[in-house]
Amino acid sequence: MVNHYRDTLTKDNTSQGLFPNAIKSEEELHDLVAFFGWTAWASAAERPNQDYTYTNNWPAEANVDNKPTADLMVWSALSLIALVGGTGLMFAIYGRWSRTIGWHGEEAPVLDFRQPDEVRLTPRRRRPGCSSLLFWCCSCYKLLWVLLPSTTVWSSQASSGLIWGSLSPTPSPEHGTCSSPSSGLLRRSWQAVSLSPRSLPAKSRRNRGC
Repeated sequence: MVNHYRDTLTKDNTSQGLFPNAIKSEEELHDLVAFFGWTAWASAAERPNQDYTYTNNWPAEANVDNKPTADLMVWSALSLIALVGGTGLMFAIYGRWSRTIGWHGEEAPVLDFRQPDEVRLTPRRRRPGCSSLLFWCCSCYKLLWVLLPSTTVWSSQASSGLIWGSLSPTPSPEHGTCSSPSSGLLRRSWQAVSLSPRSLPAKSRRNRGC
């Protein structure tokens, strides 16, 4: 096992979607392999005088005859019933006696609502370009908001792809370590979607502590 994980985790190997040289020392490799070995033993070895393992036959694995026990099925069903039934009971009690239980604040004052045709538009509001500009800005922001986290998750699993670290907006040395908190946050956001630390520019690696 040690030799297998040494080839997988300590060498420049990205075939499994991992970072190259994920484990740096033999001590870390030994501790990791020991953890894998003991957890595998606990999930496959049966308890004394019992027909199920130390992890109650979890995870299910046909090669070691790990199958869900009757107690596991019963308690799983009871816990699901308690969760759904308890949530429904809580909403039922609150819906029936909501005015007499819980914390209540003062009643909110009545708002004076003005009809839309009574609101006077300023000349700036009458310009159609402002509304369209706001629409496109919000659309682009929403698109970036959705794509950036998705790309981050994808790049953490993929073994190859675009080197986006070279596109990171890194401040120049003559402007200080970080020109502003916003620029530092933007730079870290772009570096987060990089596939590996090797894809970051040298200047960005020097300024990683900002």
